[in-house]
Amino acid sequence: MTYDLHAYVLPNFRKQGHLSLALPQSIIPHLLRNRSEQRITIDKSRLGEKGYNASQSVALRAGFYKVAEAEGNITYVITEESADISFINGEDKQIPKKRIEELQKQINFLSRSALVLRSELEIHTGVNEYTEELKGLSDEITRHIIKVENFWIKHQRESQ
Repeated sequence: MTYDLHAYVLPNFRKQGHLSLALPQSIIPHLLRNRSEQRITIDKSRLGEKGYNASQSVALRAGFYKVAEAEGNITYVITEESADISFINGEDKQIPKKRIEELQKQINFLSRSALVLRSELEIHTGVNEYTEELKGLSDEITRHIIKVENFWIKHQRESQ
């Protein structure tokens, strides 16, 4: 399943073209940056007639071509050469210091939440192996407050 693409669209969002747009604009270009081809297998027994036909239509519109068919399964492939896609070359944007501080506050909240959970459990069960584990988890999360800032500083230096 590593190279066989699976997609699921929630029922409320089906037949609105979301997958048909996302495949060639975002999903396929992203996947083909790191692999020579992308496969999909359409299984009639899982999808039923209607879903089977709709999936084939989406695959063909996205640029996939059929490479195999057996017992209600069709395998399609798309490669960079066969795809009608263009790669979007973006640039990483710097994370503002203010955003790093917000992330640090979120990390601190998570750490404190683990301590609150620990305290509540200790009230009902006393100190035990699990409550001590929660204390360790809180300590580990707290260390990430500094780690995220160090990461940010390193990234700032590397991008200059």
